[in-house]
Amino acid sequence: MNPRKITHLIAITVAVLIAALVGANHGAVPALWALTVGTVGVNYLAHGMAVQTGRACILIADLAKIDTGNGSELITEISGNYPELGVIDADTIDGGELKLSVRTDLPTVVFSNLGGGVSTSKGGYTTRLFETGNLKHLLKVPKDVLRNKSAETQAKYLTGEQQGAVEAALRLTCRQFYYGVTNDDKGFIGLIAQSSTASTHVVDAGASSVKSSVFFVCDGQNKLQWLFGHNRLIQFEDWYDQTVPDDADTTKSLEAQIAWMYFNPGVKLANRNSLVRIKNIGTTVGTNALTWDMMMDGKQKMAELGMTPTRILMSYRSQRQLRDLSKTPENPNPPMPKEFEGIPIEPTHSISNAETI
Repeated sequence: MNPRKITHLIAITVAVLIAALVGANHGAVPALWALTVGTVGVNYLAHGMAVQTGRACILIADLAKIDTGNGSELITEISGNYPELGVIDADTIDGGELKLSVRTDLPTVVFSNLGGGVSTSKGGYTTRLFETGNLKHLLKVPKDVLRNKSAETQAKYLTGEQQGAVEAALRLTCRQFYYGVTNDDKGFIGLIAQSSTASTHVVDAGASSVKSSVFFVCDGQNKLQWLFGHNRLIQFEDWYDQTVPDDADTTKSLEAQIAWMYFNPGVKLANRNSLVRIKNIGTTVGTNALTWDMMMDGKQKMAELGMTPTRILMSYRSQRQLRDLSKTPENPNPPMPKEFEGIPIEPTHSISNAETI
């Protein structure tokens, strides 16, 4: 075995033992599920886990620490603009898809008389396939732009081009996280399409236009996770020289440095009880704008599904609507709410205020 892997395995053993002791001392359940995320997950845990709400959680920043893709530093720098990437559990998979057997029903169990018999039953299962998207982009920098520049200046310019590509990729990916193929039909399936539409999982605010959503989520393995295919985050090829068509006039050619960027993101809602959606949130106060009662309905539905939310994701408009409910003549500008019943609120630009699904 690779000596580095041995070090990782020793480190994860120590980390899990510490987590178990901390959990015992604080009344929390130690997150031993982390052991099941595979060799890649073990490596990430050995390099340090982010801890959320009393449980171990692997985030994109943890994945980037030893990512094989050479765009990981850019991801770490830019992903802070997108709370979905900063707070939702993440894992990598070997290829581009993952097939899981998902429990859909529990077996029936009963008490019996002493010495009496019981009927047998078994839980229900289904198989679900989760796929990552195939996002790629060709970066082209005309050599005239780089000519007669120092090596340091050239490196800064090329990194700037990569940074812009990463920014665009993460922006598209985070919108895809919610809206899936209605956002980009060649991308991965989003949360809304994977979630249950039953009344047990949905609160309907009733708006018919300028609609938005709030998502109560419980993330973690076997619940809600980001998936990144091919055991990497963003991968850039090395820059190389090539003659390419001029974008301004394709009948002409120019010498350029080019590099391909590859990214295979996806989302896995393994347990549909891990998400409750408040949908059709409008702007009419007292009718379909977001209220604290709607928020309580969402939290209650998650409790009835046997889940405790770890995050609440909403648009900045929805967060502002909640803030406005606290306005008084004495306090006309209250602070933005950061949590609800102890659950962190994560506002994001990736949730639309003009939803169509």
